[in-house]
Amino acid sequence: MKNTEIAKEIRTLIKTKFNSYKVSVTSTLDEITVSLMESDINVNDSYEQLNIFFYNEWDYPQQLKSFFNEVDKVIKKYYWNNSDSQVDYYDQSFFFNYNVGKWNKPHTLNN
Repeated sequence: MKNTEIAKEIRTLIKTKFNSYKVSVTSTLDEITVSLMESDINVNDSYEQLNIFFYNEWDYPQQLKSFFNEVDKVIKKYYWNNSDSQVDYYDQSFFFNYNVGKWNKPHTLNN
């Protein structure tokens, strides 16, 4: 499946489950980025790049973790990584990133 189609599926999920949130979902040939732009989640920073592997273990609001866990479910349906650094072998479907806000446009709180 192409990254643009995966991005569309993520947008559909957000519209159905999180319709009050404003989210930017962008895709390129080898990357998908999901940025939470406006929500009712009170985050400390207006822009933050989340560690996609450990965001559940960090001190983020539970609502934020739940949101990205739902996005994760869609991404993980199509993601694979068979890379082996021991033999310098690279085989990965795509990269993905999670952000709160963007570097040039901060996350805003809606009430």
